[in-house]
Amino acid sequence: MNILKSAAKIIQSRLSAAYRSFDMRDVFFVIGLSLLGYGLWLIKPWLMFITIGILLMALSILIGGKERE
Repeated sequence: MNILKSAAKIIQSRLSAAYRSFDMRDVFFVIGLSLLGYGLWLIKPWLMFITIGILLMALSILIGGKERE
């Protein structure tokens, strides 16, 4: 029984940490990127892959990595 209680506490703490780490901007960004990709897929599929790839690369460059000390 103690194992189940400790497992439930661990799962609850992980889920609450994941919930706190997400922001509504993240959700809107993913939805907007998906809708942009789908709209471009309807026009020209190759254009969708190029556009979404460029946007994701630009976003990753702008965010940057964590500085290691």
